[in-house]
Amino acid sequence: MTSKTIIAAALVAAVAHGVSGAEGSPSDSAAYYQRELKDRPQGVYEWPEKGLLFVQVHVPYLSDGSENLDANTLLAQHRELYAWLAARAGAKKVDPELPPGLDRARRLVRANYPTWEFTADWEYKLDGQAFSREEDGKRVACAVCDRKAVEATMPKAFLDPAPEATWLAGARELVGDCYAGRVNVPFMEQIGLFDCAEVCGRGKAPASGPATESAAYREYTEVARETADYLAASGLAKELRAAQKELENIASRPDVAYVAPPESFVTNVTVSVSTNRAVAANAVTNVAAVAFGGIAAVMPAGGTVVERRVRSDESIITTVETCMVVRTRRILVQRIVRDYRASPRFERLFLSGGREPNAAAARTERGKAAERAFFGACAPEERERLVLEALRENPGDKVLWNLYGRLLQNKKDWLGARICFRNALRLDPEYQFALTNLALTYQATGRRELAIAAAIVAYGVATDGWCKTQAEGVLKAK
Repeated sequence: MTSKTIIAAALVAAVAHGVSGAEGSPSDSAAYYQRELKDRPQGVYEWPEKGLLFVQVHVPYLSDGSENLDANTLLAQHRELYAWLAARAGAKKVDPELPPGLDRARRLVRANYPTWEFTADWEYKLDGQAFSREEDGKRVACAVCDRKAVEATMPKAFLDPAPEATWLAGARELVGDCYAGRVNVPFMEQIGLFDCAEVCGRGKAPASGPATESAAYREYTEVARETADYLAASGLAKELRAAQKELENIASRPDVAYVAPPESFVTNVTVSVSTNRAVAANAVTNVAAVAFGGIAAVMPAGGTVVERRVRSDESIITTVETCMVVRTRRILVQRIVRDYRASPRFERLFLSGGREPNAAAARTERGKAAERAFFGACAPEERERLVLEALRENPGDKVLWNLYGRLLQNKKDWLGARICFRNALRLDPEYQFALTNLALTYQATGRRELAIAAAIVAYGVATDGWCKTQAEGVLKAK
């Protein structure tokens, strides 16, 4: 934040000499500046014994020379002085108690945008001593001010408590700056969104560092242990593990075919007895994708498994009949072996807890129909069947992962729901519905810190009214 009003006259006064209302002489200020502050970074520095402020800024030149350097220098000094005044106000003001979620938002906004809550108009005329020099393509300028005079200009509104909407708006701004459009793992860990940091970034939770000292991290490690137990022993995990095993071990299916070509006759004057004999066999391989839905009601990727059909000639049966003429009939006996190869990606992704690599895929017609059924007047069992069939067909559909998570939420299978939302967020870490539902899942299981972290990000990316309302509800929960 910067002052909303900057007096144009201050531009002229900025280069005036003498320190109005301050103790000490200009020569004292110049000596102190040269000795203590000349090479310091941009900022506001105090000389407590003299009651002076030194406002130093570094203003770069533009290569085309079009920059109004004096105006930009003055604007930069006002920004620094405004921030200093806001910090003084922040040290004095008394904050009202807020719900834990809004309090977290307030702390995050203040840490990243120190002047966010200070929006009142402010005016101050820089009419004191000034120093400047050119250095490495920039102007280094310092204005000297009387500290008491600056403090006297503090707007009363600076000391008023900021409304809740201020912190919600600041959180939205922060998420837009630090999360949207990128995989910013440090920010995810700073805010406590460890699910996204793991599935989209590191691949695992951090083992050390500042993030591991947070309450959110302690909750996250507890949930990770519970999830490992869930994947080892829950009924759903056992069903999916059995389905995965059966799909990966489909037995070959042998068959025999008899092929009779058009009859041909061969006359032979030699009389002989009937006999059967075999000749060399040939082999032909045919690989095709065929519909397969008869194994444990499992629908693999694409609604198909791959069938590898090997056709080989077992023998040729030759029948010789002794007649007035010799008639020979040939029947080709073929052995057909069907081998099936399945890829149970959905099962693997779920049983990995969201850690298995995955890639987004275009939505299918089956997936769109399942979504319509989910929000339609469909029986719960039918709704789940359709969503699961579509998800097995296309595990790269984030919408279906979110819908299956919703179904598990309805059953109060919170750990299973969390796994689904993690898989959806691996495909799209900005997916507002998965973020919102993850926050609601954590809230339902008493993981307040994790719920708040997910809700802040969900609120920050939300464009849907339901997501925004639900995320705000988590942040305002007592």
